[in-house]
Amino acid sequence: MAMVKYLIKSILMVMLTMLAVVFIIFTINYFTPGDPVAIFFDFDYTEAQYAAKAAEWGLDQPFFTQFFNYVKNIVTGLDFGYSYYSGNSILSELATRFPVSLKLGLISVVLTVVIGVPSGIISATKQYSLLDYSVTLVSLFFAAVPGFWLSMIMILIFSSRLGWLPSSGLTDWTCYIMPVIASSAQYVASVTRQTRSSMLEVIRQDYIRTARAKGVSERAVIFRHALRNALIPVVTLIGLQAGAVIAGSAIIEAVHSFPGMGSLMMTAINNKDYSTIQAVVLVLSAVVCVINLLVDTVYAVIDPRVEIR
Repeated sequence: MAMVKYLIKSILMVMLTMLAVVFIIFTINYFTPGDPVAIFFDFDYTEAQYAAKAAEWGLDQPFFTQFFNYVKNIVTGLDFGYSYYSGNSILSELATRFPVSLKLGLISVVLTVVIGVPSGIISATKQYSLLDYSVTLVSLFFAAVPGFWLSMIMILIFSSRLGWLPSSGLTDWTCYIMPVIASSAQYVASVTRQTRSSMLEVIRQDYIRTARAKGVSERAVIFRHALRNALIPVVTLIGLQAGAVIAGSAIIEAVHSFPGMGSLMMTAINNKDYSTIQAVVLVLSAVVCVINLLVDTVYAVIDPRVEIR
């Protein structure tokens, strides 16, 4: 019952958060300089043409009327309207672009967990060794390297010079390799460092010394006792990465001409396509909220001391 109450309360909070996000982005777009109708006609139109197009898009109505109709259409029919720029249904655009960004984000998260957590554990258990220094040095390097710079360097080496990987587009699975590496490199470094720090703090606790004194194997000490208690800050970081990769990979997607949500957002911003901007921000905000909810729920699974209320 505690879990059910917590989930209901959390879902209500997510809904309120999404309503606030819609209102903020709608207000920003409404008052931002630039006229979508004028841009649509390339600033060559008659008054009759302008009035007809503004009425078709509902832009001739007061602010709160536009906002109410926008929210109503989303709630009742999942209708995000049509793109001012292309004229296509925004829902169909989202249905095409979102799975690409989601796949990119999930692969990046898996790569982060598979590389970052074991590297942090090894570095902590081999503290002050050559391996520890090597992992720390590599982590510091990739933590300082911007993702878009890494993308350009990889394109230069693996596409232009060696011809091993495609530099742009999405034709087969190899097109994911460089965007995934560029998206996850900084987070692998961060998770490695966070895991190392958390593990070092935990393995110095008295109950770890007690477990070792009782003859518990080192493997059991590390993975059964220490790792579970060290994972909460790591899970938080991984959750932040998942949201950031799915919602914030616009530059990397632009560098690789990747047909995801980021490139859709960049195109919409360049063309003052307010309706598409609102829809993309809303969907990505929903993803971040859901990920935060999942992370909070995982806390209780990892550490029984965490109470769900």
